[in-house]
Amino acid sequence: MKTVQLASNSGLREIVRKAFPSYRKRSVIVNAGEKVSLHGAHWSGGSRSYYSRVNLSTGEVLSLTGQAWNEMRAPEATSMIGTAIVETGIFCGKTATMILTLHPDDFSRLKCE
Repeated sequence: MKTVQLASNSGLREIVRKAFPSYRKRSVIVNAGEKVSLHGAHWSGGSRSYYSRVNLSTGEVLSLTGQAWNEMRAPEATSMIGTAIVETGIFCGKTATMILTLHPDDFSRLKCE
């Protein structure tokens, strides 16, 4: 995991704008990985997560359904080459820092190292 300033990485800035246009924080957390657990997609203690998959070449955004309040296990999303899994939401009533999970091949291509 690495925190990246959006002002210094235009590629990540475009992903953020496409996935969640209302996101206003100046940084994101970038993670290289192939699986993401879609937990916390229901309100609990003033917190909730939202997930999307972004196609890096076309900019197409697909909303992902996360864990419901009554599910024992959270579903998983797979980060394929050319896509990013984006998580944001509300943490204790405030905007959470966005987490981008990129396939390891895309991680180095987008200069996140």
